[in-house]
Amino acid sequence: MSVLFPMTVGFGAGVLAWLLMHSYPDRHGFLLTTILGTMAGISTALLGHVAGWFQIGDAEGVAGAGLGAAVVLLLWAALGQRSSHP
Repeated sequence: MSVLFPMTVGFGAGVLAWLLMHSYPDRHGFLLTTILGTMAGISTALLGHVAGWFQIGDAEGVAGAGLGAAVVLLLWAALGQRSSHP
């Protein structure tokens, strides 16, 4: 399977993160969170494939893409809150 499926999973994680953080006053916008989630999903899936942990189309690859996107988005949100509150 191609990189399209992890990309879709990362995009979904970005949409979910945007929906959950939509009420925060310092939100970054739909486009930024979806692009960040998509790139994190692809990167995590490719990293796991290169490391030999799983194939890109496997269930582990999809779970890794979702987990990687969630971790990157949580870190992004934490850094955003930390930098806005000195």
